[in-house]
Amino acid sequence: MHRPVTAATVGSSPIYPVPQVGTHFIKLIMKDLLSELNVNVSSLVRSGVVLLLGAPVVLGAGGFFNELAKATKETARPDGRSVIIESYQTQAAEACVKFLVSKADSKLEREAKTELDEVFGGEVNYKEVCTWTFS
Repeated sequence: MHRPVTAATVGSSPIYPVPQVGTHFIKLIMKDLLSELNVNVSSLVRSGVVLLLGAPVVLGAGGFFNELAKATKETARPDGRSVIIESYQTQAAEACVKFLVSKADSKLEREAKTELDEVFGGEVNYKEVCTWTFS
């Protein structure tokens, strides 16, 4: 029969013998565990600081880019004046090509001048109108 265990001492287990472990080994294990924990805590603290400092910057940049997108959308939409100018330039383009490549006092030049007169509702300075059309 076994004796009752009254005090636990290292290596005195009646069933499983416990190897004797030096205090130096235990100190090394504890030191490793604490250093790993310290590294993890340092990483967590560093990540938290980066998050706290970075969040306002990211949110501010997001707001800035949102405003920039709105402003770009507004400037990209043509106003009424631009639409009318582009319409005149488009209508005059073909006639200006004819005018610019035709010989002086030719039938093609006269047709081009007539077309330009119709687009602008009267006689114009043909050379200047064609320069403006392709500007």
